[in-house]
Amino acid sequence: IEEFESELVGITVFAESKFNGHRAIDDYTSLLYVKDVDTQTKNITVVPGNYFSE
Repeated sequence: IEEFESELVGITVFAESKFNGHRAIDDYTSLLYVKDVDTQTKNITVVPGNYFSE
């Protein structure tokens, strides 16, 4: 960020999913939330992320 003479104001990720464990960063915005992955039917259920609920 320093090389672009910029200042970090937030973090946005493209997609997030359920995670059992410690996240290094808790304060972020996601565009998509991967709700379910079914490997047998090869279906992925995706819903809007927390960006759309803020």
